[in-house]
Amino acid sequence: MNASTIRFVLPALVASIGLEHAVHADESDTVPRYITVIHCEPQESDESEWPSLVNMIKACEDRGIKACIQFSDEWIPFIVDNSARLDKIRSWRDWGHEISAHHHTLDHPSYWDGYSNDPDAADRHGYQGDMQDFRWLISSVLPANSRLTSISTFDDDMPAGIPFQVGGDGGPGPDMAVSIPTLKWLTQGPAWNLTTAALEQGGTWYSDILQTIFLKTPADSVFGIAIHPHAYHEGEEAEFDAWLDFLAAQDPGGTRSATPTEILTPYAFTAGDTNYDGTVDGSDLAMILAAWGTEDPHADLNADRIVDGSDLATVLANWTIDG
Repeated sequence: MNASTIRFVLPALVASIGLEHAVHADESDTVPRYITVIHCEPQESDESEWPSLVNMIKACEDRGIKACIQFSDEWIPFIVDNSARLDKIRSWRDWGHEISAHHHTLDHPSYWDGYSNDPDAADRHGYQGDMQDFRWLISSVLPANSRLTSISTFDDDMPAGIPFQVGGDGGPGPDMAVSIPTLKWLTQGPAWNLTTAALEQGGTWYSDILQTIFLKTPADSVFGIAIHPHAYHEGEEAEFDAWLDFLAAQDPGGTRSATPTEILTPYAFTAGDTNYDGTVDGSDLAMILAAWGTEDPHADLNADRIVDGSDLATVLANWTIDG
């Protein structure tokens, strides 16, 4: 789909499937919905960071706050090979947290994780695969009967088949803390976007300015911060605990806390709508059948590296009924 086609089709498509109606908070609410995103960095995937992550999630749970836990590729091996860690991830999902993905692009200033959709990336040292390989790898830590629905990555490296993007091409400055669900048409397909600001970066905490921004954020907007497990090493918990206490004071019980997928799901295209036209019908069925037995990322709806009966079942289960 080229740019001119998108400019013509998008307004009609948005209107036809009701996406022009934003999901607003109840008028009695004065606190915005907010997301707490934890970036598990690829260069910080050693055993020492796991306890910090576990303790960080416990601190969130103690205050009724949901987290979006975004794993990078290098966290995967020591998780999938350890049943206790897999059980912990399952318990986090059951509590209400989101298991997500965090990607460092080829031009990341500190560390590339080895995955990219850039055609020249395969010639670079450390290349691991394209973004579909990344998607399939991260999906291996997900509990049964769940799929990867969100990722933190720049636009060019957005994998096909993941409907929600957290962050995107914008920087992590405080001005990125407030957003509304925004539909972006990327090379791999459409993605709904929310942005986040860094709560801590390079040892500098931005809690004070972000508290001020939070208190001014309208209830129908979304406030988002990103943080890393290294900010919660033993003996260094005070800053993040103070931030969580601030949120708990504004939102006792965490009723406004949400995950990106919870916020963005009302906007999403229906599962099985492989051509994003607002309906699940014969054209989507034809795409599944044409890609049968392949790894086509647009038709591999459950990210198991093959287009087969499970993907067909998703289309049939969500078939649009005329009238």
